[in-house]
Amino acid sequence: MPKLDRQLDEWLGHVLVVRSENLSTRWDNGLLHPYLFSDNTCAIIRGDVVVDNGCPLEPNGSLIFGLGYEWGPTQQRIFEDTIGPHLDTGRWDGIVSEFRTHWANTCSVWGDATIHWLEALAPGVRPVLHQLGKTVEFRDLRSLRHERGTPEILVNNVGIVSTTSFQAEEIRSSIYTRPVTIGDERLTVEPRERSQYRAELIAARGMTEWFSHRHTVEQWTPQTCVICEEFFWPNALNDTDIRRTGRPRYCHLCSAMMRRDPWALRRLTDKSLRPILITIAQRFLELTGMFPHSKIRDTSIGGLPEDQRDTFARLLMLIPRSELVIRLFGSWSHYLNAAGLLEKADRKGYSGYITIANDGHIALSIGERIICDWLHARGIGHEKEPVYPHHPELNPNKKLRGDWLIGDCWVELAGYMDDAKYANQMLRKQELARACGLRHLLLLPAELGRLDAIAREHWGWAKGQCD
Repeated sequence: MPKLDRQLDEWLGHVLVVRSENLSTRWDNGLLHPYLFSDNTCAIIRGDVVVDNGCPLEPNGSLIFGLGYEWGPTQQRIFEDTIGPHLDTGRWDGIVSEFRTHWANTCSVWGDATIHWLEALAPGVRPVLHQLGKTVEFRDLRSLRHERGTPEILVNNVGIVSTTSFQAEEIRSSIYTRPVTIGDERLTVEPRERSQYRAELIAARGMTEWFSHRHTVEQWTPQTCVICEEFFWPNALNDTDIRRTGRPRYCHLCSAMMRRDPWALRRLTDKSLRPILITIAQRFLELTGMFPHSKIRDTSIGGLPEDQRDTFARLLMLIPRSELVIRLFGSWSHYLNAAGLLEKADRKGYSGYITIANDGHIALSIGERIICDWLHARGIGHEKEPVYPHHPELNPNKKLRGDWLIGDCWVELAGYMDDAKYANQMLRKQELARACGLRHLLLLPAELGRLDAIAREHWGWAKGQCD
């Protein structure tokens, strides 16, 4: 395992040892998080059966529920004809090539889950899907429901979560191997699907089918975690893991500890822990150039080079959560002040303390820094935080700003789409761009490693320097 420095490596080793001794430790609400050990990759359908991907974990994730939706060739043809003009298939194909069956996890799951990740690649698709669900071909379709009992989460002797107490467990399991088709006998007692839920199922099933016949991808196999050096199934990683850390390099346990407080497993007193946390904050800034702000865990590191990504990942496993910081220091600002960092910080943005990119632009996140530095290195002109045009309803006070204006393309980096307020604001900007006839690009954090391809398609015409 590559090293940070002797002291940080010693503390990380301590955290990993304590974690190994407490694998049954319950997180947050007292339960082991069920997504830690579930197969969250997108299903592949071949010949009306779900292809076995070799992973022993129980299937889960937003797209798996679409397999229980009544479906046939007519519905698929109509779906593709309707969604095709909206979907940026080039970007989607690029994501699939990079993330294989994790492609759906590269965007946030929030609200209408399977509609939301599709919105970034097919702007304006949400109302289209709802209208499609009202048509004759879709309004009478049914699905096998999953609310037939309360699942009891169990952990077996190899650490894999299973669910019990489902009255329809046999039906539920059969969906994973044989998707529901028109006239399926399993639907004889099912009512037609609720209209407010129909669009989500249409998106889930339609995109899974489309993916299955458009792509032939290499399946994931077990690999070694870069941090703890344990074998893990990449399939187990969920949407949060993939969006924030990029292509699988870290196991589900290490990924989870980047989001949770590693010191919750500690065997240290508060008195001994305070100086450790102060040193971690100081070294975080020295090693990354980023302030360890209170939302640092939410930022995406997937677009960083692997060595930098590994450094960030290890440091994120050491950064405490706000609850502990407040108990020990009073507030996050007091924590940074105790570390001697507060006076070095510039102003705060949505995602925390800022840094200055190589072109002098203010970067409010790691992702913004990556993009600004990438554009600057290639001599591609860009305006930071441009003001969107006036619109009487969507931007009456001209307060909406974009992340960049590159040529005539307005660009947003959708870094916090799991925050409801942020996501609504981003969708509002998409609607504003359509209303004003603007070229608009909503970049996913997962695409930060594909800026060359994005530039050739969207910005290359400006200076011809993207080849």
